[in-house]
Amino acid sequence: MPKYELKTTLSVLEDLGINNYTDAAAVLSEIVANAWDADATHVRVGVKGSGGNRALTIQDDGIGMTVTDLKRRYLIVGYKRREHTGGATTPLGRQVMGRKGIGKLAVFSIASTIEVHTVSKTARNAFRMDLDALRKSAKAGKPYHPTVIPCATDLVRGTRIVLSDLNPDIVLTDRYLRRNLSRRFTVIDGAHDFEVSVNGKVLTLADREYYDKLQYVWEFDMPGVVELATKAEFKATRAATVPVSNRHGKPTIYNLSGWIGTVKERKQLGTSKDENINRLSLMVRGKLAHENFMEEFSEAGVYATYLIGELNADFLDLDEKPDIATSSRQRIVQSDPRYIALKAFVQSELKNIESSWTGMRNEKGLETALEIPAINA
Repeated sequence: MPKYELKTTLSVLEDLGINNYTDAAAVLSEIVANAWDADATHVRVGVKGSGGNRALTIQDDGIGMTVTDLKRRYLIVGYKRREHTGGATTPLGRQVMGRKGIGKLAVFSIASTIEVHTVSKTARNAFRMDLDALRKSAKAGKPYHPTVIPCATDLVRGTRIVLSDLNPDIVLTDRYLRRNLSRRFTVIDGAHDFEVSVNGKVLTLADREYYDKLQYVWEFDMPGVVELATKAEFKATRAATVPVSNRHGKPTIYNLSGWIGTVKERKQLGTSKDENINRLSLMVRGKLAHENFMEEFSEAGVYATYLIGELNADFLDLDEKPDIATSSRQRIVQSDPRYIALKAFVQSELKNIESSWTGMRNEKGLETALEIPAINA
């Protein structure tokens, strides 16, 4: 009898795995989130080889998985950990990032061969999965049986995932991984006992490559950003709360943190699609939930083309409330009252920022013009 079994349909494999993720950073973010949920303190991402022989390794020092964990959790598509007793928080008290139980399929969007090595307190286990064989089993309506392999002898604790037979088009340069992974997590800020490294170098918020470009910053209960924006000419700080209407009784008040900033020149936000950071990222439980929240607003003002920011809204993912993230976990269902209230708050803030930005830019433009002797005269 096979040791492991994975059941899925071809449509689920393609829609929630192969076709559901757009780049390596999005895929890696799912694996890093799993490491967070496993109470890991260090996650190491490494790229080896070149060309068609590249391999991507992600290793954590979390609690690892037993055979039972692998069978009943990891290899069950759609396993919802939070619905089980104690599943909403980790043993260390962390809020669990994962919710849908489909992130494990993400790896098949960039790799055809996946190895999983995992070491818990009581066991060492490893297996290999092949995309072509999995697709064939799913198409035939039969369960897929991963191949049992020896567990890596140098793995002492945690889980190591090795992705090979990679899509040749994916970008895996050191700078790309550092920049895009750091933009997908806030728990790498040094205050959460959680480190992610790429090719041996620990990620920091500075790897996002945009704080030093900010000219004006409006900060909401997130003072660390003000410190990172070393070249900003204007910094405003205020508390932010979002009232969400209830059918009965007073509105529920939720806290919001984050920042919205503008740059001096539009070209600083990038010109190509892959480089463009003219967006407002929405983070939930320390992980990117919506890549560009600005898409929700019909902002036609010139100021909007200079804008960048990040908002942290954990109230969009409450254990006692419905899951409102889309299947890719990169967008939010728009009809939820919490999301509607958040949009109303941000819309109001954007109007205030537009007014302030216009005034400061005009004043700055006048000062710059007067530095020219002829104009000053």
